[in-house]
Amino acid sequence: MEFSVGIRHLVLTAVCCVGLSLPASAQGVGAIGGIVTDESGAVLPGATVTLSSSGLIGGNQVTVSDSQGTYQFTRLVAGRYAVSAELQGFRTAMVKDVDVSADRTSRADLKMVIGTVSETVTVSGQAPLLDTSSAAQQTVMSRDVLDTVPTGADIYSIARLAPAITVSKIDVGGKEMIAQSTLYVHGSTNQENEVQMDGMSVSHYSSGTGGSVNYYLDSAQAEEMNYLVGSTSAERAVGGVITNVVTKTGTNVLRTSGMYSGTSQRFQANNLTPALRTQLLAGVPAAALAANPNIAPGGEIALLFDSALGMTGPVIRDRLWFFGHTKLGKSNQYKVGSYNSDGTQLLSDNTLLDYLLKGSWAVTPKTQFHYFWTWQLKGRYHVAGGPTVTQFFGTRASAYNPSDNTINAA
Repeated sequence: MEFSVGIRHLVLTAVCCVGLSLPASAQGVGAIGGIVTDESGAVLPGATVTLSSSGLIGGNQVTVSDSQGTYQFTRLVAGRYAVSAELQGFRTAMVKDVDVSADRTSRADLKMVIGTVSETVTVSGQAPLLDTSSAAQQTVMSRDVLDTVPTGADIYSIARLAPAITVSKIDVGGKEMIAQSTLYVHGSTNQENEVQMDGMSVSHYSSGTGGSVNYYLDSAQAEEMNYLVGSTSAERAVGGVITNVVTKTGTNVLRTSGMYSGTSQRFQANNLTPALRTQLLAGVPAAALAANPNIAPGGEIALLFDSALGMTGPVIRDRLWFFGHTKLGKSNQYKVGSYNSDGTQLLSDNTLLDYLLKGSWAVTPKTQFHYFWTWQLKGRYHVAGGPTVTQFFGTRASAYNPSDNTINAA
C-alpha cells in the first residue's frame, strides 16, 4: 500500500513538472523575447534584462542575455510590459508599452549606447506585424477592439471580424446569443473546431458534435480573444478554427467594467408587403387563423438585451489578485410557425446568466498559479419553430431546455 501511494505521488509530481515545462502555446499565455546589441549591431551577452509591469502577475522578472545576445520571458499573461537592459559601460536601454498576447511572442530588441549607467535610453514598443517565432495564423481581438466594435458579445459574432472565417448563422444585434453557430475556415467542419478558455479546451466531442460547447463564452470575461485558423502547433488536436478566450487577470489597481446593449419592438421595422403577407399566411395553420384572423405572420423581437459587470484588483499587492464577473442576457422572440392555442404567436423566451471568479497567485517571480470557477444558467424555456413556415409548433409541443453548466480550471 505504501509503495502504491508512493508511486501515485511520484506520478503526480512528474505530471506537475511536465505541466510546468509545457510551451506557452499550450497555456493561453504569451512571451517577450529579443536581442541586446550595441550601436554597431554587435550582440551583447551578459546584459541584465529586467521585465516590469504595473502590478501584473509575472512582472518584475530578471534574466541575462546569452552568448548570442538573446533573452526571453515566457508564460506572461496578456497585458502591457516594459523591458530594460543594463551592462557596465553602457547606458540603460528600455522598451516601454510592449503588448503581450496569448500564443504569441512579442519582440523587443534592446540597443545599448556607450555612456554612464545612470542614463537611460527609452523607446516605445510597437505592435509587430508578424510573429517570426511562430507560423500560426492567428487573429487577436484585444480588449480595445472588443469594447469599440459594435458586435454581439458572443464568440461567434466576433469571429466575423477575423479574416477567412465564415459563420453558419446570421446574427442581427446579438439575438442569437442563446444558440450556437459553426465557424468555418478553409473547408473545415465543426468536428475540427475547438473552444478554449485560457488555453484549455471546454469543447465536448460526444456524438460527433465536434467543437460544440455547453457553456456559452462571454467576451466581457476576456482580456483578449484569439482565433487560430491555420498552421497550429502540435499541441492542438484539431485543425479547424480554434477559439481561445483569455480571461482577465487582476492587477494592483482596482478596476471595474460594465456593458449594456438592448432593443425592443419600438426600434424594429416591418417589411411585410401585401404579397409577402399573403405568402406567409398560406403557411399558418387553419386553427390559428380561425382563432386570430388578424394575426401578424412575421417574426419579431419582444425583448433583447445583454449586460455584464466585472471587477479586478489586488488581494495582496504583487502577490495575489482577483477577477469577478457576472452576465445577464435575454433574447425573447416571436417566430413564424409557432403558435399558442388561441392563435397568438408563441414566445420563445431565453435567458443567459453566469458568474465567474478567478484568483491569480504569484508563487515566485517566475511561477504563477491561476484558478477560476464559472457557472452558467442557459435557459431555453419554449424552443419552437421549424425550418419552414408550414411546420406547426404549439405551447405544449415546444421544448423545455434549461441547463446549468459549471467549469473549474486551474
